[in-house]
Formats: sequence, C-alpha cells, structure tokens
Amino acid sequence: MSSQKKILFVEDNQLDRLILTKILDDLDVEYLSSDSAESFLPLVKKVNPDLCLVDLNLKRIRDGEFLIKAIRNILGADLPIIIISGEDDTEAIQYNLKNGADDFVCKPIDKALLSSKISNFLNSDNIKSKILPIFAVPRDLKGDAFIEQAISLTAISEKYLHFKTPHQIQEGSKFRLKNTFLKKVRDTDTIDLKIVSYVKEADGDYTYIAEISAITYSEQIKLRSLIVERR
Repeated sequence: MSSQKKILFVEDNQLDRLILTKILDDLDVEYLSSDSAESFLPLVKKVNPDLCLVDLNLKRIRDGEFLIKAIRNILGADLPIIIISGEDDTEAIQYNLKNGADDFVCKPIDKALLSSKISNFLNSDNIKSKILPIFAVPRDLKGDAFIEQAISLTAISEKYLHFKTPHQIQEGSKFRLKNTFLKKVRDTDTIDLKIVSYVKEADGDYTYIAEISAITYSEQIKLRSLIVERR
C-alpha cells in the first residue's frame, strides 16, 4: 500500500488544471482531479484524501462554497482545505476562511507559495488542534489594544502583506504595523492590517497573510519597492 499523501483538487479552467497538475507532479503525493462539483464529491467519499484544493470560481455560483461545506460534512473538521480564487474575490475568501477553509492562494497560482502551503499541512500533525489564540483581542473591548512584537516582512501585493514571526496571532485579529521606513511612502510610520490566514513553518515560525487597510495605490507601489530593496 502506498504511503504517499493523497490530494484531491477541483478546477474547471483547463490552464489552471494543468498548472496544478505540474505543481503536484513535483511533490511526493498522489492526486486526483475533477472539473465540477458533481464529479468531485464522489471522489471525496471514495478516496478519503489528506488535503483538498477547491476552486471558488467554478462555473456555477457558490459551487466552491457548497463543496467546502460538503467536505466538512463528509470528512470532518481536521482535513486541510485550501481554496483557490481570483485576486478580486476578497469577500469570498474571507467568508470561506471563516466557514470551513483553512488557507487560500490567489490566481495566477504561485508554484512556490502553493507548494509550501501543501507541504506544511501534510507534514504537520493536526495543525488546527495545536493552534491557540495566544494574542486574541477581546471582541467587546472599547478602544484599541496593542501588543508589541517583532515581525519580518516577506512579500506584499495590492491587497495583502506577508510576514513571519515566532509568535502566534489569532486569525481575524487586527493590528498596526509600525516601522520608520513607512514614512518614505506615507505621512505616518504605521499601517493597519487584519490577519486572514497563517501556517506554521518547518522552522517553528509562523507565516501570516494580512489584509491591508486604508492605503492608496501609489503608496502600495512605493511600499512594495521598499520591501524588495530590504530583502
């Protein structure tokens, strides 16, 4: 019997299916694919996968959301589900992260990013059961609450900022990044963000994806350039 991990993915775009196939070919996994919700669910029941990749942008509206709920009903809460979506689907991404999905990647699919996420889920022992809301901010708090901690910026896009830190931060937490270099692109040295996803890396640190709030496009371009220069 094969000891390889099993992955199922559903994607109805032929080019994206080819990209996913090439990515999974380079990983030590078995995989099966489908191009519709109707053909994907029988595979979920039959294969009992170790991870699922679900395209949110299937032909029929909300098919991706339906599949996530169906997978949870069939296989429970511990199976990792990574959603794949367009960059302009911010609301859909956030909704599904709160309602069954564990992580996401945006199209065009980044091979290194998706491979890293898959490896982290497959090589970790029940990630979700180990995560504790160490830095949770009370929902009924009046005013702002801040906890200072050092982070390492790694990447930035139009809507999201990626960073690493040895600390755990609860998904959904809002925080304010402060760094003097921000004054090079805006009037203040701070920027507001919200945690939307995270994974634990092999070195024990956590990689986070945070949504950026209240930043102009011109500031975004300057900020991205600064991060590249500082690497």
